[in-house]
Amino acid sequence: FKHFPGIEKAGIKQIINGPFTFALDGNPLVGPVQGLTNFWCACAVMAGFSQGGGVGLALSNWMVHGDPGFDVWGMDVARFGEWATLRYTNAKVREN
Repeated sequence: FKHFPGIEKAGIKQIINGPFTFALDGNPLVGPVQGLTNFWCACAVMAGFSQGGGVGLALSNWMVHGDPGFDVWGMDVARFGEWATLRYTNAKVREN
């Protein structure tokens, strides 16, 4: 709890590490899903507490104001398009 002293008093007695979730490039998948009205994504946020605040801020700004408020290209779900083929996926998986 050294890095998150606020949760020290929350009653958490044990931490269990689970599986990490990753997108093809190792970054989260955040933002509106193209082609689906009012369908938003916040997946593959593998760092949990350390990424959660930024992901939540970007997503809430995006939903309310139409813009995340800062550059989110690295986690924008739209970064994967028709060009993200199986060949690309295999190369990125090996890279990470």
